[in-house]
Amino acid sequence: MDVPQTKTELLNELGRWRKRAARGTGRARVSLRELSAAAGIPRSTLSDYLSGATLMPPDMLDAVVLALGATPAQARQWADAWEQACEAQHEPPPQNSRGHSGSQSGSQSRSLVPGTGSGPRPGQGPGSGSGPQQLPTDTAAFTGRTSELAELNRLLDRPLDCLLDPAPGSSPDQSPEAVAVAVIAGTAGVGKTTLAIHWAHTVRHRFADGQLYLNLRGYDPGEPMSPEVALEQVLRALGAQSVPADLDGRAALYRTLLSDQRVLVVLDNARSAEQVRPLLPGTAGCLTVVTSRDSLAGLVARDGARRVALERLTDAEALGLLERLLGRHRVLSEPRASADLIRLCAALPLALCVAAERVGRRRAGTFAGTVAELADEAGRLDTLGAGGDPLTDVRAVFSWSVRVLPNAAARLFRLLGVCPGPDIDVFAAANLAGVSAATARRLLDTLADANLLDVGPADRYRMHDLLRDYARELAFAADDATDRTAALTALADWRLHTASAAMDHVAPERRELPGRIPVPAVVGPRFSGVHDASAWLEASRAGLVDAVRHAAQSVQSIQSPDSAHGAPGRLSEHAWHLAVTMWRFFYTRRYLDDWFDTAANAMMAARRLGNRFAEAELLHILGVAHDSAARYEDSLECFEQALLIRREIGDRPGEALTLNGVGGANYRLRRLQCAAQHMRMATDLARELDLKHLELVALGNLALLQSDMGQYEEGIKLFGEILEFRATAGEKIEQAVVLNNLGRLHHRLGHSAEALSCLGRARALAEELNNRHTLASVLDALAAVHARAGYRATAEAQVKQALELARATDNRNEQTAALTTLGMIHFSGGQLTAALFCCRQALTICREYRQPGNEPAVHNSLGEILLALGEPDAALDHHRQALIVAIEANPYEQARAEQGTGAALRALNRDAEAWPHLDTAADLFERLGVPEAGPARAQLAAHG
Repeated sequence: MDVPQTKTELLNELGRWRKRAARGTGRARVSLRELSAAAGIPRSTLSDYLSGATLMPPDMLDAVVLALGATPAQARQWADAWEQACEAQHEPPPQNSRGHSGSQSGSQSRSLVPGTGSGPRPGQGPGSGSGPQQLPTDTAAFTGRTSELAELNRLLDRPLDCLLDPAPGSSPDQSPEAVAVAVIAGTAGVGKTTLAIHWAHTVRHRFADGQLYLNLRGYDPGEPMSPEVALEQVLRALGAQSVPADLDGRAALYRTLLSDQRVLVVLDNARSAEQVRPLLPGTAGCLTVVTSRDSLAGLVARDGARRVALERLTDAEALGLLERLLGRHRVLSEPRASADLIRLCAALPLALCVAAERVGRRRAGTFAGTVAELADEAGRLDTLGAGGDPLTDVRAVFSWSVRVLPNAAARLFRLLGVCPGPDIDVFAAANLAGVSAATARRLLDTLADANLLDVGPADRYRMHDLLRDYARELAFAADDATDRTAALTALADWRLHTASAAMDHVAPERRELPGRIPVPAVVGPRFSGVHDASAWLEASRAGLVDAVRHAAQSVQSIQSPDSAHGAPGRLSEHAWHLAVTMWRFFYTRRYLDDWFDTAANAMMAARRLGNRFAEAELLHILGVAHDSAARYEDSLECFEQALLIRREIGDRPGEALTLNGVGGANYRLRRLQCAAQHMRMATDLARELDLKHLELVALGNLALLQSDMGQYEEGIKLFGEILEFRATAGEKIEQAVVLNNLGRLHHRLGHSAEALSCLGRARALAEELNNRHTLASVLDALAAVHARAGYRATAEAQVKQALELARATDNRNEQTAALTTLGMIHFSGGQLTAALFCCRQALTICREYRQPGNEPAVHNSLGEILLALGEPDAALDHHRQALIVAIEANPYEQARAEQGTGAALRALNRDAEAWPHLDTAADLFERLGVPEAGPARAQLAAHG
């Protein structure tokens, strides 16, 4: 930078840097509040510094310019310029630590020179200089941790102001708010020591009598430092001439020497509260910062310590660290590789530093090679080996945490490394480890206290990927393969049993599978209804999907009929059992990716096992999934393959089910005669087998077919009969679907009250079950009813919610319907441009995903909008396209198309051609019995 010459010029230059740092944010400059948080300096103190009212120490200047984007080299330039400017004005700057970057925290009411006015320090006479200065060097690469620094400042800054600047007549130890101990706890490699040292440097100027630092070696390769040895070291540093032989004597002398002193004590890498407790000063003027992989719950509960939980870096912080280590331009030039590097290093600072060093020494100078090495799970920890340095080798650092665990906790840690799924709950862990639920909770809490597991929502435990890699290594090295398989089979038994119990509440009408579901050793949780069952399925979803994948892959390793736990092939059978059990949950929540993933993996397992029954079930499930994704040709193919297998193996109930699927797929493809044939076959076979549920499914599809053909009263009657049975059986999902269909038919016939009643009940059920698929359709139907009644605002809000749900669940069919409804609501309000935009979006989706059933409505809506916009030729084209698709397949849309064609022709002054179309439209509307019949016939009468 072009170095200013005077203190005023330097402060002005800082103002320009504040403006530059705010570019792209829409603000004129970085605010004092933002700069205070980033630099860790109280706002009032920072204001005095930047105004020139108070002289800024070099360390403070470092913190400010680094927060404003300076490089370490630029920070050194600033420091040199500041010192020269102060000397030129005969104002020597405060003598704080130089060369350390980071945030500072200070008290504006105190002298900025540490030690001014203080009494003699331990082991020194008056005026002899500072006390022990033991802090290790701060790292130049420190970045981020803004919230943690702010938390430390909140915990310690206010009490320190009270302690270091007591009110007249008071003493420091009279402050009941004093926080004397802070514990920075977190997993291995997360940067606890770096944060503690960095923060200690930022507040060291506030401890006039020095700083003590001690590595307690709680998780180092050797033995932890005993309190006796630790006290001897600090006593010598404090100038003690002789050291008592016993622990109590040493602790007493330590507290005596620190009485009335202002000393910062940093106790790094502590193993336990017992190791730390004798090293706590007895005076409120001192502060102790402890770092540990353990939560040190005893220190918090008994000694009033305040814990700062240190998590892995955020993506932004991790990116900032890479920029510090490798250079901003280099990192930003490879954004995808940088993001991959952060993900593969689990955003752990230690792993990122090792990986960055590896990137830096590559001649090619790109991230690609290191990213490729890290992507290999088997060799990832080798890549992060740091040349065998035990203090920075990631595997070695993890090992120090694991080696101190009790045997049972260490075994569970290893098993979690091979356990499928990102997280686990207490009951799953109990079955995995073969212990009671109470014991499992104690073991999980032991691992969490050691920061080897994170505790997430719903009391679920998880570990990051690098720890999982290490746990997996240990499992394969220490545990017998038979024991591992037995543990995983027990876990799979529990998952299948619990998922089945949950689905009994969520979808009680599901088909019963052959064979008995195994009862696990530890059963739980117990479900009281659909809410807690759905909540468990939601929380466990990722683990269940991974479990299917793992079970499917286990088929490849089967060498003989002998299997773990004496059940041949039991683990591999779980793949298709779980997939068949879970698909209805995926259906109601529209988790299409999970649905296809589990079905495909289970299919692979079923075919390798030669299980034709399972193969047919999974083909049927895939057929339903393709239907939900609006891939109707693929859906029909899956159903037809399943039907062949059903008939081959004599599965007549399955045949009835899949006949209905074939009919439904043909219905979607508008092959209505073929659809009706298969639906009737499904109905007849279900009646023959006395399978009432399957009969009702087939009858429901026939009712839909009748409705499309304009047989509305027949459809209402049939849906009413189906609803009565569903209600008696307590089948809420199916009730919601039937009520939605009934409401739509009543709306078509102009029965507004009946439509609102049915749709209101359907909405309540869909919301109760969190069935977003059905809820989107119901809201779309409600919007149409309210729009016809003139409540456009209500209608618009409902259809927008429907569209949001459809997009969130990737429901293309409902997206088309909702966009069309929204377009016509805009049309009725005279917002023609918005209406056109919505309906064109609907047509794009309709064509892209082959939705012939939706095409007539979309084309007719576009025709009506374009005619209103004065484009009769374009309107005529859309109505004619609608007519081609709707004839004999949808008489209502056929009537709309005829009416629109006539209106467009009249606008083109082709009245002779128009009247036959308008007459046909009126006849069709009258035959259907819909409200549009009256206006259509009146229009004809008005023109003779």
